[in-house]
Amino acid sequence: GGVQRAAIGGCGVSGEAVEMVVMEEAGGFTGRRPAAPLCRGLLAARGPGDTPRLEEDDSGKPFLPHSPLFVSLSHSGSFVAAAVADRPVGIDLQEKRMIREGVLRRWYSAAERDWIENGDTLERAVRLWTMKEAYAKLKGTGIFRGDRFSAGFSGDRLVTRYDDVDFQFPEAPEGYLFTVCLADALNGA
Repeated sequence: GGVQRAAIGGCGVSGEAVEMVVMEEAGGFTGRRPAAPLCRGLLAARGPGDTPRLEEDDSGKPFLPHSPLFVSLSHSGSFVAAAVADRPVGIDLQEKRMIREGVLRRWYSAAERDWIENGDTLERAVRLWTMKEAYAKLKGTGIFRGDRFSAGFSGDRLVTRYDDVDFQFPEAPEGYLFTVCLADALNGA
């Protein structure tokens, strides 16, 4: 068969919407940006007119020249994801697999490691990673440089607000976690 839609829909954050789609690969997505065809599909679905060409800035962040829209792409395992929003957006889709101890020590704060150890270790470790990736994509820095994100907690509850962004966790395909990070306004990135 062809590409199968695993999840599709919108995600409202602070009164705004981001259009997203997650699809299973079926050999049709290749190259450096396998989710780019999904992004073009989301843009075409917004209405008539020319679909802007997806480009990358110097840091590799995708953008739409001469367009007020923002995009984010992700892929993991056999799935690809794309988001289009009217303000800065970052998304990350991750297959649930154990994160190595060295990665936990280097990229997770002590509070994050404590939170992981006091619950579903796999779910929590991957959830935090998707938040870090989505935040870095929104900021355009990449996860290993620039402004690093560390999650906040209220007791044992994960805080989904950080500075000028909100995090949401839409439904993901079985065995995956999906995070959307959306800025408050155009100056949020």
